[in-house]
Amino acid sequence: MARRLISKPALRVEKLGLQEYLKTLARQRKLVKIGQEQGGPDYLLLVEHDLTVTIGTGGDHSQIKASAEWFKSRGIEIIPVGRGGGVTLHSPGQLVAYPIVSLETSRDLHLYLRQLELVVIKTLADFGLKGTRSIGKTGVWLGNDKIAAIGIKVEKWITSHGFALNIENDLALYSAIDQCGLKDAGVTSIKAASGIAPEFEFARESVIQNFASVFGYEKESIECLAALHG
Repeated sequence: MARRLISKPALRVEKLGLQEYLKTLARQRKLVKIGQEQGGPDYLLLVEHDLTVTIGTGGDHSQIKASAEWFKSRGIEIIPVGRGGGVTLHSPGQLVAYPIVSLETSRDLHLYLRQLELVVIKTLADFGLKGTRSIGKTGVWLGNDKIAAIGIKVEKWITSHGFALNIENDLALYSAIDQCGLKDAGVTSIKAASGIAPEFEFARESVIQNFASVFGYEKESIECLAALHG
């Protein structure tokens, strides 16, 4: 049986579609504040982002290889954010999951990271792929290629940020950065690894079901929403 990290039985899933990064970041911040001040249900935000590069607290501009002109010509924003981890890239075709959940009961960040990795590993298994962890590194891998990046932030034991799973996004864009500061690793996606075009909706539903399973939510406690709130 899954070890519970959560203190509340309800999970609200917001399927947000394609959204600007900063708009979704504002939504996360609002939900974190509500969780800290009022409690309530946990949230799982699922989103695709427009082309964006984010720099976590473990990264800096040395992990960005392309010129400012290269990014500007493609309309790609570079945004420093407060999550852990280094530089990563978001683009359409990548599924990003932002859990806003309480860790007040366990206060175990290491376990929380490993459980997020397990959600991704189980999702990859639904596509017939064997995802693995890499000792000393956060994220999920297929061989020497990273398929999912993880970076979190925890404030007063409420989480934000999460993981980015490559489904069918343009991998050529990663040539502009050192993904998560790793110079000796490649990147891949479900499409590139399997040789078939995956169904994005299937991937999203797989993440929802595997997240609920790993973190111990009861099926009847899950509510799925489709609108981005203010």
